[in-house]
Amino acid sequence: MPTEVPQYIECNTDDRNPFAEEFTPEEVWTRLAHCGNTAPGPDGICYAQWKKTDEGGHVLNAIFNTVHGLGFIPQAWGKSITILIFKKGEKSDILNWRPITLSNTIAKLYSSILANCIGRWAACNERISASQKGFMPVDGCCEHNFALQAVIADA
Repeated sequence: MPTEVPQYIECNTDDRNPFAEEFTPEEVWTRLAHCGNTAPGPDGICYAQWKKTDEGGHVLNAIFNTVHGLGFIPQAWGKSITILIFKKGEKSDILNWRPITLSNTIAKLYSSILANCIGRWAACNERISASQKGFMPVDGCCEHNFALQAVIADA
């Protein structure tokens, strides 16, 4: 059974390469607009700063297309810092601390755009099972929950 492609996904005619076309400022801005203002990585730049200084995503778009065209990701984008966050209990017990890793926002945004391209390509070219519902643009988990509730009610 082929996967049904949601109508809002624009399919690329090149079914061999999900990265055949350059990124657009609209694509970058849309992804950036969905980013919450999380703690910044080693570069100290948070998403709010990107939104304020690059409204419309034009500068980031030029950077991403250059990086993609060169096939070279700056080393700084791979750097991260790990910090410990206290959960509860005695502060002297290391088990009461949770490590989190903070990466540079530019790298996370670039990765998000690449993941979006791959996801769109996979949906358009029927490379995703119809039973895949999690981590998709449409909330299919609700569909599975409804089906499960119907089966339980029927039983």
